[in-house]
Amino acid sequence: MSDKTATAEALSRQTEQEQLAKARQAASETEQRQQEVLQRQEAGEWQAEQRAKAQAEFNQRETREQKYLREAAEAAAKTRKIPQP
Repeated sequence: MSDKTATAEALSRQTEQEQLAKARQAASETEQRQQEVLQRQEAGEWQAEQRAKAQAEFNQRETREQKYLREAAEAAAKTRKIPQP
């Protein structure tokens, strides 16, 4: 009986050590990701990226608006003949 108990205790300790190692590794990876995010924010890369995206969307919207205005002006400039009944 004591042999089984000793084996079970050893297995339990080994499993616990493996779980602790995995937890430490996960914590370390999380901390590294947090540091990377902080460095990007400090460098202003994220803000610059967001500004660039917003500027691109604004330009695209402005281009689309100019296109609609141009088409409307062209349509208004055309002379239309109303058919006589």
